[in-house]
Amino acid sequence: MNNKGFISISVIYSFFLVFLMLLLFIVDGYANNRILIKKIAAKVTEEAMDVTYCEANVHNKICNLVSNYNPNNNNGNVTLTNGMIYYHGSSLINGAKDGSYRYAGENPNNYVCFGSIATSCPAASLYRIVGIIPVEVVTAETDPITTEVQMLYKLIKNDYITTSEVNTGSGTFNGTRYTSYYGYSGNQPGSDPQGYYWSGTSGNQSNTWTSSTLYTTGLNTNYLTNLSTTWTDKIANVMWKVGGSARSKTTEAASMNIVYTNEIINSGVIPDDYIGSWSDSTDRVSEVYNKIGLMYVSDYGYSTLDNYWSSSLSNYGNAAIASKNWLYRGVTEWTLTRSADDNNNIYSIGGGEVSYGMANKLYGIRPVFYLNKDVKLLVNGYAGTASNPYRIDMR
Repeated sequence: MNNKGFISISVIYSFFLVFLMLLLFIVDGYANNRILIKKIAAKVTEEAMDVTYCEANVHNKICNLVSNYNPNNNNGNVTLTNGMIYYHGSSLINGAKDGSYRYAGENPNNYVCFGSIATSCPAASLYRIVGIIPVEVVTAETDPITTEVQMLYKLIKNDYITTSEVNTGSGTFNGTRYTSYYGYSGNQPGSDPQGYYWSGTSGNQSNTWTSSTLYTTGLNTNYLTNLSTTWTDKIANVMWKVGGSARSKTTEAASMNIVYTNEIINSGVIPDDYIGSWSDSTDRVSEVYNKIGLMYVSDYGYSTLDNYWSSSLSNYGNAAIASKNWLYRGVTEWTLTRSADDNNNIYSIGGGEVSYGMANKLYGIRPVFYLNKDVKLLVNGYAGTASNPYRIDMR
């Protein structure tokens, strides 16, 4: 008998048995591990489903206003008491399609107290949120200026400015009170507002915003001084579109997305399908950088309910439309948008409709600005109403 051969075979069998046991152990462990991995994945998925949009997007400002915001509900739109917040995404018919969130409707709860920490907010410190809107913010005063697009709260003064607010520093601005049409909004001012020349002076009929002393001195110097640095430091230095819009793309039969595109995207640029005379502004400037401006025509157009966005802005004086537009206060007031067809006319809101007039007319003025990206609104305990507006976090 060959013992050596017997030993060799025994060793081989032994190694085979050990290998087989090890293989079975690995297979069994792999199967158990797969089960364990599936259990972990299921748990992660389950927990992920419990994480709300706002928890996952802690820097999204819409969540500050709507704590349980869900972009999958109603196409991202939010129904409010007496109004809406529309998400202007790609699917919103006739929307801006800029990713903004804009308040619309009769009287949504979008009031903010800015400029005061008094328990009862003074009327002069009441502002309203136009929306959360993308805008180019100045990040460096270089040549050329460096900017980046940020989603910021855009505010408009609830009532019209007074001479005490724009005559704080140098320059005197006409504050003649005037009586105008009081309309359907239910948000009319308590007294006749003070009217100002868009150009700043009666002798200046130009619709060039950079040469308007109301812009340079009245709003971006005196008005800011009146607010004090505590508050002006919270206002962003941004790009304002001042190139204007052609009448055929603003006040005539044009849906709001056409109005917005012509005013904001193609500001001061001749549209390919434009027919008529085109007189660009004397300064040839389509953009300026500063803190204070006025509302755009498109801001006004989008502040009514979406089923009216296919209407011409010249028809916005219709009772059904004007009564659902919280930005309309029943009196004639200026917008920032000038007519790109000539050098004298500015778009204004009178009787609810958008029209245009000479820059040396006396109309109401409501300052508009954007809050810096790090500014937070306190909403807990505040209703966003005129009597209980949201507050600025001063911490």
